[in-house]
Amino acid sequence: MKTTSTSIIAYVGNGVVKGSLVLHEKGKKPIVLSARKSDLKYNPERDRAQLEALILAEFETLLKTIKTEDFPKLHNAKCGKPDTALVVMSSPWYLSETKTIKMQEATPFLVTEKLIDKATSNIVKAYTGEKDNVTVLEQNFLSVVVNGYNVINPIGKKVKDININVFTSYARTESVKKIENIISSNFHLNNIHIHSQSLVSFSAIGDLYPNIKDYTVIDITSALTEVLIIKENILRDTGSFPYGKYFVMENMAKIMGCAEDMAESLIDAYLNNKLDEVTRQKVSEVLKMIEKEWLGGFSTVLKQITSNGLLPKDFYLFAQSDVAKIFKQFVENEEYNQFALTEGKFEVKIIEVADMFPLCEVDKEANINQDLDAAMIAGTLFNNKKLFA
Repeated sequence: MKTTSTSIIAYVGNGVVKGSLVLHEKGKKPIVLSARKSDLKYNPERDRAQLEALILAEFETLLKTIKTEDFPKLHNAKCGKPDTALVVMSSPWYLSETKTIKMQEATPFLVTEKLIDKATSNIVKAYTGEKDNVTVLEQNFLSVVVNGYNVINPIGKKVKDININVFTSYARTESVKKIENIISSNFHLNNIHIHSQSLVSFSAIGDLYPNIKDYTVIDITSALTEVLIIKENILRDTGSFPYGKYFVMENMAKIMGCAEDMAESLIDAYLNNKLDEVTRQKVSEVLKMIEKEWLGGFSTVLKQITSNGLLPKDFYLFAQSDVAKIFKQFVENEEYNQFALTEGKFEVKIIEVADMFPLCEVDKEANINQDLDAAMIAGTLFNNKKLFA
């Protein structure tokens, strides 16, 4: 088994691509050696094909920059040649579902690999039918309950009943192949893994806060918002809606009559109380309008994915630092906290890079603070587990 790896951790989102070089060593924290991020200008008029073409072109440019600028500086001095790549896909690049496999008999039966494989393959067949244009990104057992008790491995056990919670995500085969080809053409890797943002975020929060069993994760690190509901440490439901950071910036710029970079500066100044009273009032009014629309999308998704019970009150928020406080305020809005499906007043924790340091390090000589975010480190932690589990 390998004890070290130089890995490429990449993120392909809706309007943003990211990439980093990471040194993994068994028994030690992974070290982020470089990080790059590239945002596409927000344009809601693009169709899926146009958006995918632009994002993949930007992804290839980013990887070439890592190859020609970052890697030569790090090779030998900090790391070896990359041997692994892990790509995190955000919505809408993938779709996911959590299903429970239930088997029950009056007399004990033997749990075999063949029995489990048949049950899990039926989940895939039910979703994909006879189509060959969909690829399974991952199929993970979130929990296995045998005769009422949680077990790690049910194979070989005689049981009367077994419940297995299975998380499965799917992506377009063509998109997966394009991403793999871009990585292979730049780094000549065969060891390429592609996973959903849902599973990666769920895994990272579980590692960071192992004592929290019921919580909600919101990820706003791309052009939309992803929502995950976790109960009893099981990823129960996922959903998304098309309002993210760029939605805030575009609307602020449009209403205030300024460029989007100026809109970003206005929001920063607003959060730090550096605006004159007249401008502050205008920005506040615009944010209230944006908040109303964002919460409308949030409400719609929550109603769709909380049919199995109350929404956990503990929230973990992945968002770019320039808008994280804004979205935190949206979720904690007192009026909105009366939402009928919640357990109580929302308590939101913004996940920042520093929160990940118990499990990860950033190279002290790397000047990457602007391009590194917690969502990227979540991919690093996930890859570390894959390498050395």
